[in-house]
This record gives sequence, C-alpha cells and structure tokens, in this order.
Amino acid sequence: MKKLIMIALALSLALSIVWLPSVAAAGPYPITIIKTIPAGAPEETFTFEAWRDFNNNGVIDTGDVFVGQVDIVGAGTGVIDSPYLGATIIHEVLSAGSAYQQLPDQIAQPGCVPVTFNNDVQVQELGELVILKQDGSGNALVGATFVITPDPKTGTGSLTVVDNGLNDEAPLNDGVLLVTDCIIGTVCTVEETVAPPGYEKAAPQTVTISATVTLTFVNTPELTCGTVCAAQTQPGQYLFSAKQRNWFTWIYYNKGWGTESVPYEYPIYTGQTTLCGTLYVYDDGTHIFVNYVLTDTESCTVAGLSEYHLQVDRTFADLKHHIVKGKNPVPGKAEYKGTLDPMQPATSWIEAANDDISDWTTAYIFAHGVGCYYCQ
Repeated sequence: MKKLIMIALALSLALSIVWLPSVAAAGPYPITIIKTIPAGAPEETFTFEAWRDFNNNGVIDTGDVFVGQVDIVGAGTGVIDSPYLGATIIHEVLSAGSAYQQLPDQIAQPGCVPVTFNNDVQVQELGELVILKQDGSGNALVGATFVITPDPKTGTGSLTVVDNGLNDEAPLNDGVLLVTDCIIGTVCTVEETVAPPGYEKAAPQTVTISATVTLTFVNTPELTCGTVCAAQTQPGQYLFSAKQRNWFTWIYYNKGWGTESVPYEYPIYTGQTTLCGTLYVYDDGTHIFVNYVLTDTESCTVAGLSEYHLQVDRTFADLKHHIVKGKNPVPGKAEYKGTLDPMQPATSWIEAANDDISDWTTAYIFAHGVGCYYCQ
C-alpha cells in the first residue's frame, strides 16, 4: 500500500511540472570599429564591411554571410550590428585614389572587444615637371606664366609658376620652368596664362605626371595688322593730297605694260616706309587684273592679307572722287573689295570686271589692303 501511494505521488508531481527550454541573450550583437589616421592627414570616407565567417578560415569566401557595413569619415568610431555570434571578418574599403595604405582584414567577436584600424598615409612616388618655353626656332623665351591644375604637389587646387619667379625651381635658367615633388599619376592641365612680351599664348596641354615629364610650349609672335598700299616706285609717291594727314598713295598703269606671264610690278609698303610686298598688274586689252603678294620684312614674318580694297578709274579725278572723302581716302568706298579668311600672303588675280579699258590709255589705281605680320 505504501508503495502505491509513493507511485501516485510521483505521478502527481510529474503532471504538475512545466518544462522551459534554455534561452540565450537576444541579438543584435554590436561590433565596434575604431578608426585612426595620422595627425594632419587628409580626411577620407572609410567603409567597413562585416562578414560572418561560418567556415572559420579567416577569408571572405563562399558560405560567408554579409551582415552589414558602416562609413567612418576620417578618424572616429562606427558600429555594425550583427545578428550572429561567432567569428566575423571586418574588411576595410578605401576610396578610389586613397592617400592611405590598405590594411588587412581583422577577426571580430560580436559583442566583445572593439577592433582598431590604424591607417598610415601611403608613401607616394614623386616626379618632376619641366616646362620649356621656346619660339618657333627653338630659342628660349623668358617671361611666361603658367597655371597647373590641379597642383601636382597636392592633387588639389592649382599652382602658378612664373619663369624665373614664383614657384619656379630653376630660377636661373631662362625659358625653363621646373616643378619637383609632383605626385606621380596626377593628370595636370598646364595652361600658359601670360606669354613672353611680343608673343601669342600657346595652347594648353594635358599630361600625366611620371618620374620626369617635359612639356614644350612654342610661342608665335603677336599678330600685328596694318595698312598696306601700293606705290608707283617709292613710298609716299603720288599721294592723293600733299595736305592730307595720311600716306595713302595711288598708282598709274599704261595699257599694255604687263601680261599675265610678265606682269608689271609695283612695290607695296606698310608703315609708310617698310617694303612688304609687290602688286602685280596686267591687262588683256579689256580689263585690269591685279594680284597682291605680301612678303616678310626685315623684322616681321608675313601672316597674310586679311582684306583688300581696289579702285580702277580712267582719270585721277575720277579715282579721287570715288575714294576721297574730305582730305582722307576711305578704302571701304573702293569698288572692288573682299576679305580673306583665313589670311593669305597672295590674293591671286583679281579682275576689275566692271571697268572696260578698251579705249583707255592709262588706268589710275588705288590698291590698298590690311596686311598682318608676326613681329618680335
């Protein structure tokens, strides 16, 4: 009887017990990342990824699960909340073109000790940029200023370099500008902002910095344009008026003086006294034909004629009537005129087609133009 009572009591107690499963602490589990950079180093955005290393081999590979990421700007602290306990790989992702060295991955235990990434600035290779300033003959020119964008020493902003002056590291070498300690791989645009006196600025150039890069900028002399005018035999001969305040001259041509193969020649002057070319004239018995040909002068190189103004008349009185207003000739009033774009050193033959010289003996001609030169 006693034994039955004990069994009944045991059953009663068993039926009254409620069994509860064991429960671990609830997630997420924080992973704290501490980021440091050297004092004065550039601030960048560093991205950190967390991967649960399920096969425990310390390498992000097949089977590992991405659990989150955090961005830290410069030095600072970030937290990634992981849903998993256990070994987790922390991978640092640097910005494109980062100034910092890549650090290896680290293993973190979520909810435990923080992981620290101490980044150092990369040891950058340095090169130099040499700028040579020359004329068309290869002679050094002094006095130019260049702006380099970005600044090849920092990779940001811009750097102004003045020949034998500001930021020129070859100050005793005319026409040679030197910039050292340039970051290799930097793409610079080099622009000449001030040309040597008397010269046109050269076009900008783009270059990628290497150990030594040499750029040559060739300048052409400044373009100078002015009046050119045909004279009979010498400057100032046959002025329209001795009282006028300019030097416009006219010429005369006797029919038959020239042929297309052997035209008659007149000198062309600029600046009143500087010989700068030849006007060739011939007739075919009916019309006058002229050809302007400009040439180099003692100090200038011809660029070409940009426009011409031509008047042909039977008498000097008619020529003066058509050209002169008050005391001064007005080239724009000429019957035959045109522009040359691009400029040309010669016009080829221009026919005075509206003037029939069949019964003329002499033609009176005003042959004016605008000539352009490169003068040093």
